[in-house]
Amino acid sequence: MADPIPSGWPVWKATTLAIGTGILFGSTQVLLILTLRVCPSPFLQTPQTNSLTPHSQGPYERGVEWPMTLVGVISAILLASGLIPPYFEIAKRHGRVVGINF
Repeated sequence: MADPIPSGWPVWKATTLAIGTGILFGSTQVLLILTLRVCPSPFLQTPQTNSLTPHSQGPYERGVEWPMTLVGVISAILLASGLIPPYFEIAKRHGRVVGINF
């Protein structure tokens, strides 16, 4: 029978890594949703009274959009940076495409 994981990793190690990565990504997403969208800040300065008053809405409902924009910009930069290396490989091999399947 062929080894299910050809890299030589034990199954328990690969499973633990996959579950840990899923938990990390899931908890990051929950944290971002709770802090940027759902949870209201207990005290914010209102422009009308210029004093600290409690709010019942989250920051997104109050018009604070820069955190969402920042997360989108960071994800676009990371995605674009992952697409750049194949072009260097193509240039290095004088136009031959190796290892990219469509």
